[in-house]
Amino acid sequence: MWRFALVIAVLSLAVVALGCEPGRIPLYENATSQRVTVYQDGIPGFSLGPHESITIPMFKEDWEPSVKVVAEDGRVLLEAYITWDELKRMDYKIVITDASSATPSPVATRSG
Repeated sequence: MWRFALVIAVLSLAVVALGCEPGRIPLYENATSQRVTVYQDGIPGFSLGPHESITIPMFKEDWEPSVKVVAEDGRVLLEAYITWDELKRMDYKIVITDASSATPSPVATRSG
């Protein structure tokens, strides 16, 4: 067990030494009643069913800031350029809501 802890500590130090921001887990939450598809940098990444969520482990360097979410009926619910710093301010959470709701634009919950 102590060896596992040592490996984690060494890997964490290596990441810091390389100047990488440690990995975070962005959470995508679909707060709509439809299936949605999430595109990052124009490439379909994954889809979420109604009221489903997913976490995606990644480093800052892996983040693609161009995010587009399309509902199954073809409506674009979110199309934004979200930088890593903005994602950090949002507490690494993107909540997808229906465009007809009273949420601000872009349709994402920004906390903090």
